[in-house]
Amino acid sequence: MIYDFNCFDADEQLQAMEEYMGKEIDFEYLTQASIIENHYPLHNGDTLERIQENFKKYKFKLIIGMLTGNYDKYMEPLNLIKNYYGEKYAYQIIFHIHYMAWLIIPSFFSLFVMAKSAYEYYVH
Repeated sequence: MIYDFNCFDADEQLQAMEEYMGKEIDFEYLTQASIIENHYPLHNGDTLERIQENFKKYKFKLIIGMLTGNYDKYMEPLNLIKNYYGEKYAYQIIFHIHYMAWLIIPSFFSLFVMAKSAYEYYVH
């Protein structure tokens, strides 16, 4: 016998939970009274500002450090991101920084090729 069971996707799960919990809990009142926001804040603004300031401060040093291997000194913003968002997101960000750093080398070569071809086009 074949069962035609269709699993819920994420949206359907959330909708079902919200509908079920909405019958028991008055979310509208809790939201208007700021009870949900005060007890379960989504983000800490001070920590986010600190992460952004540190990232602005160390961004280019991290990129250059990825090329030279001297990145250990500039890991503070990534440690803050790891502590706030988790290792998964910090790893993703460091991968993008590393990838961006190593794309600098071929970009210089491509700029040289583009400048040479533009020079040959306009001179000849």
